[in-house]
Amino acid sequence: MSWKDIIDLMHPQRNQNNVIQFPTTENKEFKDQKKDLLALTLKMEKLMNEKVWDISPISAYNLELLGNFGEGLTFTPKTAQRLIACLAAELNKYRLHKDEPYE
Repeated sequence: MSWKDIIDLMHPQRNQNNVIQFPTTENKEFKDQKKDLLALTLKMEKLMNEKVWDISPISAYNLELLGNFGEGLTFTPKTAQRLIACLAAELNKYRLHKDEPYE
């Protein structure tokens, strides 16, 4: 018996890809996340195309989704521009209420 055989007996190789994906099932959390992102996209498109888009409320949950997954979402140019303006205005308000604005 060689040294390699002894080491293989002491430390057997592990199967790193031991997660089995069944073809007809999908992760529930992933499915819920996809549904939430679709709802967010539709809601932002609707809010930013209204007449009073500049005072449209954006919930904390939607802000969190935008922060986490914003680079993967696609909006129309008009919606994207208005959303950037709304988020920048909110950030500016937040900074004005702090003692040190650029901490």
